[in-house]
Amino acid sequence: MSDEEKSLLIVAMKDKKYLWGSEKANKMEKKAAFDDLVLVFAFKFMQADILAAWKSLRASMMREVKRKKPDATHQPTWKFYQPLLYLKPNLDKACEKAEDWQDDEKRTIISFYSQHNELWNHKLRDYHDKSRRLVLLTQLKDLLKSKYSEKEIVSTWSNLKSYYDKEMAREKASEKKWLVLFCTPKIPLLSVKVDFSLKTPIIPNCQSRSLKIFDE
Repeated sequence: MSDEEKSLLIVAMKDKKYLWGSEKANKMEKKAAFDDLVLVFAFKFMQADILAAWKSLRASMMREVKRKKPDATHQPTWKFYQPLLYLKPNLDKACEKAEDWQDDEKRTIISFYSQHNELWNHKLRDYHDKSRRLVLLTQLKDLLKSKYSEKEIVSTWSNLKSYYDKEMAREKASEKKWLVLFCTPKIPLLSVKVDFSLKTPIIPNCQSRSLKIFDE
């Protein structure tokens, strides 16, 4: 989604509190709400696309709320912070609950999900098996000594995965670059992997004709 489309989604979701707030809605109401959102985007995005974009926005907003909580002087610069302020009361409560989670409990969730890919991999057939999902989440809830509800477990997993995805994207963006030197016929092509911030390396017996820089 483009930034304009994300802004449109944020506005459209504001009045659908039962999709993101504490209010509960039945399956028919949720389906109708997402059908409306599909229409808003003129069928450019389907329900799965819209839900994924919304989860990403919510996770990013959660991070901004957490940053501001210990430092009242912190001024968020994220472009969607102000438009998503209607989520803050709900996210503040979620932050309080999140603080209750211990590291070993988070490791338990990660370990359990890694052993049961059908809980998170939407490409698997069993991912859509609701009865199977409920059984597995009940097992995980028992491992956590019934301290948290299934909804809280799923929410914590989503936050962990979103954070992981962001870190992976940041790591990929900071990967080293390739400097490709096109040399004389004596050495037709020489590729040297160096830090992008470094100067062009001096290579013996090779006179560079041209230099092309590109991402790996």
